Amino acid sequence: MAEQLDLFHIEMGKYIRQKRENAGLTIAQLAGYADCDDKNLGRIELGQRSPHFVTLFKVFDYLDIDMGDFQKALKPYRNEIKPYRDYLQK
Repeated sequence: MAEQLDLFHIEMGKYIRQKRENAGLTIAQLAGYADCDDKNLGRIELGQRSPHFVTLFKVFDYLDIDMGDFQKALKPYRNEIKPYRDYLQK
């Protein structure tokens, strides 16, 4: 099983999953639009992988997610983001 990243990424994944489910889409359908592997998107939703910017942009575009709404929803978790170097030391 993949390791969890940090609370920010976990909450980001929950946010994306909720929006996807509200749109009535499967992971495979959204992954097809975002041009990424459905397993990769599943890991993003579980907080086990950080998305590439382009993938995140495509997901937000397809789900009609407003960046301002996303920032407001995840603002309480922004201080939970681990520095990238912390991941490299493992």
